[in-house]
Amino acid sequence: MNADKTTRSQSDNSVSRTESLAPKRDPRTRRIIEHVVNVPGSATTLRDLAVHSGEPLRDLQRHLSRLEEAGYVELIIDNDSCIVLPTLEGEQLVQGGR
Repeated sequence: MNADKTTRSQSDNSVSRTESLAPKRDPRTRRIIEHVVNVPGSATTLRDLAVHSGEPLRDLQRHLSRLEEAGYVELIIDNDSCIVLPTLEGEQLVQGGR
């Protein structure tokens, strides 16, 4: 037996486990949408969400894009800001879990 050789396969850990989950099953989805729904005026910015969630901005942007594709949020991008609005589906997802 040669200790220098391993039988383990290479793994790419650059993608988090939650990244491969469907948005509805991702635990971040409910937290993000609950925050967006509960913000006075029903609008929050990407930076507000980053501060609230503690997630890196890049990861949050990627997840919000997935949520928009799934129909849970609407992203309004203007110059260097991004406003996140809940959709009816997003609100129903949060209300369904209460």
